Amino acid sequence: MNLRYRRATYSIFFLIFFVVTPMLVLYATGYRYNFKKNALEKTGILFIESAPRGATIIVDGKVRGVTPLRIGRLLPNSYDVTVSQDGFYSWTSKLTVTSNRTTFAQDIQLFKKTLPILVVSGDVNVFTVSPNREKLVYTTRDNATETLWLKNLRNNSDFTITDFNHHSYTNLEPIAWSADNAKLLLRQTVDSFNTYLVINTETLEVKNLFDITRLSFDHIKWDEANSNTLYGLRRAVLYKIDLTSSSVQTVLSANIQDYRVIGDTLYYIEQVAHESFLNRSTMTSSSDISEPEKIKLPGSLLLQLAPAPSGIITLLDMESTDLFMLNDDVFNDADVDSHVILQDKAKKMHWSDNEQSLLFYTDFELATFDRKTNQKNLITRYGEAITQAEWLKQPTYIMYVVGTVVNVTEAGAREPRNVVQLASFNEIKNVALTYNEKTLYVAGSIGAQRGIFSLELQ
Repeated sequence: MNLRYRRATYSIFFLIFFVVTPMLVLYATGYRYNFKKNALEKTGILFIESAPRGATIIVDGKVRGVTPLRIGRLLPNSYDVTVSQDGFYSWTSKLTVTSNRTTFAQDIQLFKKTLPILVVSGDVNVFTVSPNREKLVYTTRDNATETLWLKNLRNNSDFTITDFNHHSYTNLEPIAWSADNAKLLLRQTVDSFNTYLVINTETLEVKNLFDITRLSFDHIKWDEANSNTLYGLRRAVLYKIDLTSSSVQTVLSANIQDYRVIGDTLYYIEQVAHESFLNRSTMTSSSDISEPEKIKLPGSLLLQLAPAPSGIITLLDMESTDLFMLNDDVFNDADVDSHVILQDKAKKMHWSDNEQSLLFYTDFELATFDRKTNQKNLITRYGEAITQAEWLKQPTYIMYVVGTVVNVTEAGAREPRNVVQLASFNEIKNVALTYNEKTLYVAGSIGAQRGIFSLELQ
């Protein structure tokens, strides 16, 4: 090999070294050449996790592995991602990868492809699940008898509570569960007379409030801090009903539109002429009541106090579907507007278990509100009425009913959201999730089958 040839060889190797080495260094530090942009770019990472684990991940049409998976060295871009597993509905989304950052998709829940199974046959009237989703109380009817049942959702066992002759009353409906999830209040209406029944789901005892008081209450509610105390409103008088002592006391006489009792604190909306006022009073053990703190409310005649976390007051206008959320310290400030946290439209609402997120909806809109950020998040709009909505895998998913279809959608801000149609019925009366959210119970009908159906979700 002559000198000229050796020098040429050395020059080529040095050229390769000085060209390739920086490229290798750039690649090792996370850079790639983007031919579409004709530029070097810092790459990003996708981290994808799902329940159940082991689901196949497809990115832009290419299989990349199974969950959980970290996919590195992705150029900044939007990627079409599909997560799928046999027997489950697929999850699809467009995920955006940015330079030098990790994009997380860790809250992916895959739902089973299953058919509803009829577990209770018959005409179902009452159908209500306890707030902790551990107990389902329902009734079945035949020609003359309405049977009240308890289903334990932890072991899937059914117990008969009692039988009624349904020709002896006009209507039987659930009112509310006690704070300890042990008692259910039912209203039995005979013509215009209301009789209330307290169902103890632990002892299966039925207590008729007519045996304690002969009054026909217009409204009756639990003390939200005491599951042995009820408060009933008849005309302009509020009564305290003690289930332990089977006694009744008069608490207050006023033109009360609605009320909430939380231990020794009484909130009530009072109508004076054409104006409404929100009052807060303190009660003693002898039911003496303090002079109320008072604020003036918008001029509505149909405002109701909705359940809310400590420190929050939530008002619903049942006529206009206006929703008002206020700080509880509104009573200490004449400027009511400065204490408004949220003003929107709502027909019904549900707080998440940690009381940080609110799910609320009208006939045609479903939305959430985050107390930490004070941000509303519109989930979806429909041209057909939304009849029911519940948190599922809160606060990441929402189960909701539109017409005769049960759907699940993501609740986060990521767009587009995945929407899964879980099942379609001929009629849906009510739905209830179990405590572990693995099963959905639906009172309704499919074809000639009528009753309660179970639908496996996970």
